Amino acid sequence: MKTRIIAFPFDDEKELNAKVKLLKTIIGDNNVYTGSLTGVVLPEVAVRCNKAQWKEIRFKLDLQKSYY
Repeated sequence: MKTRIIAFPFDDEKELNAKVKLLKTIIGDNNVYTGSLTGVVLPEVAVRCNKAQWKEIRFKLDLQKSYY
């Protein structure tokens, strides 16, 4: 299992909660770290998943690679 960080810079609280709920249903509550969602400028979620789960997450959340 690999740990990945997903940032949500443009989502409001309602969209963010829906995406976190979807992540928890895909990979389970124990594999989603939501500690860096509140009180920060850029909300992030850390997930632990395997390659097949990561492909499903990328498809369902419509994620793209970006470097900044």
